[in-house]
Amino acid sequence: MELRDLRYLAVLGSELHFGRAAARLHMTQPALSQALARLEREIGCPLLQRDTRGASLTEAGRVLLAETEGVLRTVDLACDLARRAGRGEIGEVTIGFVDAAVFDILPPLLRAFRQRYPAVNVTSRQMKAAELVEGVKAGQLDLAITRRDGSGDEVEYLPLRRERLGLAVSLANPLASAPDVAVADLAAEQFIIPVIEGVPSLHGLWLDLCHDAGFEPHISAHISSIQVLIELIANDIGVAFAAESWTHNTPGVVVKPLRGTNEYIEVGVAYRPRQLPGAARNLLEMALRMAERREPGGLPGAA
Repeated sequence: MELRDLRYLAVLGSELHFGRAAARLHMTQPALSQALARLEREIGCPLLQRDTRGASLTEAGRVLLAETEGVLRTVDLACDLARRAGRGEIGEVTIGFVDAAVFDILPPLLRAFRQRYPAVNVTSRQMKAAELVEGVKAGQLDLAITRRDGSGDEVEYLPLRRERLGLAVSLANPLASAPDVAVADLAAEQFIIPVIEGVPSLHGLWLDLCHDAGFEPHISAHISSIQVLIELIANDIGVAFAAESWTHNTPGVVVKPLRGTNEYIEVGVAYRPRQLPGAARNLLEMALRMAERREPGGLPGAA
């Protein structure tokens, strides 16, 4: 028994007229008659009888139609849900992120996505950059907002935000009033440095900047969280190389341009292009569109 024959019977039962039913189904009357005859053969009794006024359901036809209406509704609902899942309008997405993403990338992205796709359940997890890439590779994460560290053959990476590296200082630090600073002038400063286990790329970059300027930095704190770094700077515990977006919500910290250097901090999205569910693809595309709409300079070199 084919579902389409049951649908034909439902329309016939509603119209009780072969001509109107055939027109509604966009088929010819002979084809509709053949479908009804096929269904009657499978059931083993007449389901519809013609009369001078058109047609009417037999008792068997009324019972079959009443019992199959729920089946047809269930099938229609299942098909609709499948189509919505295929378009990424329902489902689940797990997105990992580095802590730097919470300043100006992740919150507006999640707000916009939940407003556009309210039936998609999004779970976010803060992890280290290396763990994020491994999570994507293992299928534990659909997307990861992370640094470029560790992307490889299985994982594709696209940049979302690229900022010039500066020096974050407390407003109480005399450097706060300087128009810019040179790394070589920072030898006497106390530095706050990311631990190598947490952020190896930033740890190496920051030490290299000091070494290239000819000095070993005095380190007042080792941190594994950008939020902790900014809070320590606000309390004048030390200075640190930083992106300006990290300090937007911290009035007591200012980022000064670095004179004579051209280093950038980049955050992007990592994913497996061949194994990306529809809902995750919608989130990825939204993230890329939001990155493109940033003011000029927000993503230099990202395209």
